[in-house]
Amino acid sequence: MKNFQKLGILLILCLFLLPSCKKDIPALLYQSGGYIQGSIIGISKDGTGLNESLGYDKFESLSDANYVIYDTYNTFDIKRSDPNNDCFIRITFQRSVLGNITNKFFTIRYVKELANNKLLIYAPFGSEIKTFDLLDVIFDSNTGYLKGRFAVSIEMNSGGTPSVKRLSTISGDFDLTVYQLVK
Repeated sequence: MKNFQKLGILLILCLFLLPSCKKDIPALLYQSGGYIQGSIIGISKDGTGLNESLGYDKFESLSDANYVIYDTYNTFDIKRSDPNNDCFIRITFQRSVLGNITNKFFTIRYVKELANNKLLIYAPFGSEIKTFDLLDVIFDSNTGYLKGRFAVSIEMNSGGTPSVKRLSTISGDFDLTVYQLVK
C-alpha cells in the first residue's frame, strides 16, 4: 500500500513539474535544414516601427516542406520556424507544368521581446496581405530542390478610432528540399 502512495505522490509531482518544462520540449523535436529568410520593414498594427531580419531553418517534420503532383500543376507547401520564439513563415502555391504560379498563400508569425516587459507580435491576417509575389522559382523534381524569392506588401488597420492604415513589406528568399506526398 505504501508503494502505491509513493507512486501516486511521484505521479502528482510529475504532473506539476512537466508543464513548467513544456516550453523547451518542442524545440528538441525540431530539425534543421534549408531556410526561409528575409526582412520586415514598415509599421506594425500598433504603430511600432519594424526593421527586422528573419531567418528560419527549423522544421518539425518532413511534411513541413512538401509538394503534390497533379496532371497539369504541382502544389507546394513550405514552412520553416523558430520554435523557441514561436515564429514561422509558411508559403503555399501552385506551379503549372509551364512554370506559371497561382493560388499563392503567405503566413507569418513574428514575435520579439521589447523593452519594459513588452512583446511585439506581428501576425497579419490573410485579408491584410495586399500583394504577394513569388519570383525566380526553381524546382528540380529529381532531387526535390526548391528555391525562390518572395515579396509581400501588407496593409493593417490600427483598430483605433479613427483607424490608421499601417503599411509594411516582407521580402526574402527560400532554399530547401521538398518531399513529394504520395497517397
